[in-house]
Amino acid sequence: MIKKISKWVIVLIITAISVYLLRVLIIDIYIVPSDSMNNAIVSGDYIVVQKVAPSMSRNDIYVFKSPKNWNVNLVKRCVGLPGDTLEIKNTVIYINNKPLLENSDIYQVYKSVLTYPDLKKVIPIDMKGYQILSMRDTSQYVLNDTEVKQVRLTHGNSSIELDNNKRYLTNYGPAVIPYKGMIYYSNNPNPYYSSAIKQIDAIELTKGKGSYIFQQDFYFFLGDNRPYSEDSRTWGFVPEQSIVGRATYIAFSKEKIGINWDRLFNKL
Repeated sequence: MIKKISKWVIVLIITAISVYLLRVLIIDIYIVPSDSMNNAIVSGDYIVVQKVAPSMSRNDIYVFKSPKNWNVNLVKRCVGLPGDTLEIKNTVIYINNKPLLENSDIYQVYKSVLTYPDLKKVIPIDMKGYQILSMRDTSQYVLNDTEVKQVRLTHGNSSIELDNNKRYLTNYGPAVIPYKGMIYYSNNPNPYYSSAIKQIDAIELTKGKGSYIFQQDFYFFLGDNRPYSEDSRTWGFVPEQSIVGRATYIAFSKEKIGINWDRLFNKL
């Protein structure tokens, strides 16, 4: 009896260690608490993250440590790689002076002369959700490219237009994303780089005094739900050491009432 118990104890210990090593070294599951990546990832999704991932790729989704709080994990889409010259002009992302081709699920703020009932007849929009910002003379809606095209097809191009207000961070840069070996000279101060240096080495360079050589690569991340995403536009570049892994698929998705079966095992 004692020998049988001992064998089961050994099996349980080995299993526990295997699960621990699997989660620490290879894959893990993270619960997403916000809609900053809507519709690719929504609040309540349980995403599987591959920690032993190949080299970083543009447009893939990653989990990483927050530049503001190392104890907090964030999930965003990688749009800028080390050495890229990145610029955002009127919501359009330019990489090395060429517009980046993005998927049609990216959300932006649009102004429209259409009322909610009129818009509801064209596209599925939830008045109780995050998609409605204003219901005044010129209504503001958070829509993706597919929805906007459908509205324009039905009501004409003048029925809806992009809201290029500064508070929605529709413009950024240009800036070269830091790469390993890149030299930053303090006689030409740039807040994009000074925040990255401070994040890694906790130092601030005095203007005109010294230079800094980046010791690792950095990346630029954005949320798909741009008006509701705090990302690299606000807290800057993300160092390679902060990357946890690549989000691969949705293992489980929980709604306020029950399970969202349509999202289970969706690839990211």
